[in-house]
Amino acid sequence: LVSVSAERHWEQKMALPTGVVKPVAESIDPRRPRTIGSLPSEHYPGMGMMHNLLYSAFGRARGLPSDADGGIGCTIRDAAQSVEVRMECSASFGALVLFTPPWNSSLSLEPHTCVPDAFNLANQGLETGMVVLSPGGTWRGWVRMSAREL
Repeated sequence: LVSVSAERHWEQKMALPTGVVKPVAESIDPRRPRTIGSLPSEHYPGMGMMHNLLYSAFGRARGLPSDADGGIGCTIRDAAQSVEVRMECSASFGALVLFTPPWNSSLSLEPHTCVPDAFNLANQGLETGMVVLSPGGTWRGWVRMSAREL
């Protein structure tokens, strides 16, 4: 079972956001643990069926320092193996891609500071999580992984 602490789901075409962003309540809500097979998948020509879902939670961390708690997170629970893996991110990680490749049965949960194609989408007035540093500026963030037996 997988869950993602996100408020928004980004529609994508060929792994790039289209600019259509919906509350997760209007799609399959990733905040409630779900089997990977119950999540929407898409056919990619020449590759096959895969999951490539983009979620965001930008508003939650607005105004927080980039390395404060409060970014997007996720949990993977495997009852058959009696293990749970949790990923937590600092406030600057407000997006996450959930990816399953068609060539094997793995799952990749990829924290992002911004959505793919952030520059173009920001020009459309969308909040993308893009980090802009002034000359000499610095950025700090972190990702924490933990595991426990069930």
